[in-house]
Parts: sequence; structure tokens; C-alpha cells
Amino acid sequence: MREKQSELSTARTAGLSYAGLGAVFGFAASVITFIACWTYCITAYDVVLGVGFGWIPAALCAGIIGWSVFFLWGGAVLFLVIAGVFVVAAASNPNMVIALAIGGLVSVALLAKLAASPLLMTALQKIDLWIRRRSYW
Repeated sequence: MREKQSELSTARTAGLSYAGLGAVFGFAASVITFIACWTYCITAYDVVLGVGFGWIPAALCAGIIGWSVFFLWGGAVLFLVIAGVFVVAAASNPNMVIALAIGGLVSVALLAKLAASPLLMTALQKIDLWIRRRSYW
């Protein structure tokens, strides 16, 4: 049975929601970064130079951080959750540090195994085809 054009598959819906959340997080991170960098430039280089030219490095930093968060927010959230569990458990029982380190290594191994998912492989194959189609000569 053919899929209607208006209906989205589960993988495509998941990809769109990931990108949508990434866009929200990326925009918020870029605005915060821009304000922080511009404030730093104003305090470090005085008001005249900071206000006049400080927006240039602030915009560059905000763009880099915004795009990085847009694409990598899932890994950052996962890292923060794992680190938070590690800190809470280590604070409550110092003997748990070894067990949590072993658990972290196992989770990294599982994530490496899951990184070979069909959705990721399809995206990598499309990128590979796009690169091969480009003529550099």
C-alpha cells in the first residue's frame, strides 16, 4: 500500500521533532551567547569599542554555538543526565563511583552500538552520495 504524501512516517516524524527541539534550543543558546559575548566586549574594550564593534565577535560566537546546539543537543542532554546521575550517586555513597564508572563505560559501548542505526546509516549514505556527485575537477 502506498503512503499518502500528507502522512509522515514514524522515522520522519521523529527526525522533524528532533530538529524542531534543536531549533528552539539552538535559538535560545545563540541569543544567550550573543548577549553574554557582547556584554563581555563592552566591559573588556570600553563602551565605544564594545558597543560599536563588539557585536561582530558576539555574532560569530552566537552562530557557532547556535548551530552546534541545533545539531548536538541530544548528546548534550544525554551527557548532562549521565553526569547528574553520577554526581548524585557519588555524593550519597562514595563507594558508588567505581560502579558508576563501569556503568558509564557500558552505556558508551551501547550508544556506540546504537549509532549504527538504519536512520543514521541512511543519512550518512545520502551525504556520501551528495559528496560523490559533486565534481571537483
